[in-house]
Amino acid sequence: MSSPQKLQDDKTPKWLENIQNNSWEPEILISGLSIAFFFILPKYIYNFTAMLIQDFGANVVLTSVQHGLMIFIITSLQVLFLGHLTLRGFWAGLVGLSYVFPNGVRKEGLNKDLKACNFKKPIDLVIEVERICSLIFSFAFMIILYLITIMAIYAVLIVLFMLLHAFDLNSGETRIIQVALLIFVSGSFLVYQKIKNKAFKNHISKSMTSNLIYTFSTNVSKKTMVLFLLGYTIITIPLAYSKISKFSFDVKDKQKVKKSEILFVDENNYINTKDNELRIQRIAIDSFLIEKDYLELYISTYKSDKILIKDIKGNYDKFKEIMPGIELDKLDFTGLYKIYIDDKEILVKDWIIIKDNKLSQKFLTSYIPTDSLSNEIHTLKVDRVKWRIKEKDFVLNENWASLPFKVKH
Repeated sequence: MSSPQKLQDDKTPKWLENIQNNSWEPEILISGLSIAFFFILPKYIYNFTAMLIQDFGANVVLTSVQHGLMIFIITSLQVLFLGHLTLRGFWAGLVGLSYVFPNGVRKEGLNKDLKACNFKKPIDLVIEVERICSLIFSFAFMIILYLITIMAIYAVLIVLFMLLHAFDLNSGETRIIQVALLIFVSGSFLVYQKIKNKAFKNHISKSMTSNLIYTFSTNVSKKTMVLFLLGYTIITIPLAYSKISKFSFDVKDKQKVKKSEILFVDENNYINTKDNELRIQRIAIDSFLIEKDYLELYISTYKSDKILIKDIKGNYDKFKEIMPGIELDKLDFTGLYKIYIDDKEILVKDWIIIKDNKLSQKFLTSYIPTDSLSNEIHTLKVDRVKWRIKEKDFVLNENWASLPFKVKH
């Protein structure tokens, strides 16, 4: 009778054995390329999700959560592939050690206290690290499959939300339909999962995702898996948070600006020094240091502003209470803002809309005079009109956006 090992060898194709024995080469190549890809990708996710909000009017909360999930998962993949590449380097060192000292520890060279210990040979260590590397590599691709699944569900919701702008709806009507769509899509997905699990067990056994999940869950102890996931999450959260926290494209919330941080200059808020590959969240100016008699102000436009203007037209008497100088027949995007320098309101008459050709982002832009300002640091502030559905009135979001700048004549 053949041994179990012999039976296994008979069932394993020769070409697969060769791949298994040399899998470290493509693993290292794929890990290196993946690390480079996943470090570049967050910038494109940032711009893509911002574009969904600003240019297509996707739901802000849903899209922001999508951005956070994608960044968290991508950061976790960065950690995994970096860990995998590091372990592969360690593995290569062990392979070299097993070649130079194949028998490992020489007991005659040990102290008496250690001679009774059974040390592993370098080849045993090579095999152990090999298994860990392969486990990490396969786990990373299981996460990628999860990412694709999550994004597919989000894509359906976001597209449906964007289609709402094809109809002439106000904020209240839009919110009701969005909630209804969210419940419908979520409920449909849960019902589908339940039906699929009950009626298509054969399909589950053939699914790649299911096979990966059950392979892990039945071969790795729950304690080991929990400890791994816990440590993995603890490492990933702070790394991902720094990127997620910078995403602020909600037109309704105020920017939290502390006086103690007023001198902190974020280069992404200044056209001349910003990374021109990132979208502007709310406002930007041409430079922190103003040496001319004016500064150039840029305000990002939002698709959802059309809904706000619809609300204004339906409640113009309430709108006049906070924006008395805006006539209904001349109302456009520019009527949603008040501009201040050091708490002094600046009346801006000449606005134009420009488009960033590289990012396809549209801005309201105008020139703000600075010739009367002293040579010191000043603060540019923008208030934005907000319609409160429950209270059925308009308010100004004070300090909706705020930037420091320095004048030097």
